[in-house]
Amino acid sequence: MQIQQLLDKCNAQIKMLGENAQVGLVMPGKWGKKDTKRLIPGGPIGRITAEFDGEIYGYKGSAVHVFFSAGEVKKACEKVLGEEQQ
Repeated sequence: MQIQQLLDKCNAQIKMLGENAQVGLVMPGKWGKKDTKRLIPGGPIGRITAEFDGEIYGYKGSAVHVFFSAGEVKKACEKVLGEEQQ
């Protein structure tokens, strides 16, 4: 998923559900000792809700479904987009 698509998804969730909205993402990884995962280094932390075969989504190995705060993800996306434009 591209950054702009992720930003659009967050905006849609916030518009529907308000500032406490969450967004669910599928990411490569495993559900192990921790039940949290970061979106990007230093970025928002989300709660892992499921683990499954990642090949369904084009990942080698396992994948996890993670819920993040849509507002925090939106801020992180805006920061990344701002850095890319400079």
